[in-house]
Amino acid sequence: MRTDEILKHLSREHLSDSLGLFIDVFSELDMEDIKKKNYYKNDGFDIIRYIIESFDGINFKVPSVKNMRNLIEKYLEERKLEVPGISVVRLAHETGLSEKTIKEYLKANKI
Repeated sequence: MRTDEILKHLSREHLSDSLGLFIDVFSELDMEDIKKKNYYKNDGFDIIRYIIESFDGINFKVPSVKNMRNLIEKYLEERKLEVPGISVVRLAHETGLSEKTIKEYLKANKI
């Protein structure tokens, strides 16, 4: 699976609202801000402490790339533009999805 290539297409529209909050908070984060926190220890847990502090009580799920249909569809669209004759078999291999699922996505989006 080409997870790194698929993730290059990730944008806010592909995320749940709760994960979108991460974008809001982390886009303005400077590690110097964390170093100023009373809990800072430089022990590898500082970012976890910051997440707990910033998102206390919020539940969120980190999705599997394969389960992010709109992201996969964006990837398929881009791959078909890059390599017009790319096969369904190849796309299935690149995404880790079945050929049937790839065909369904391509058909649904007229790709």
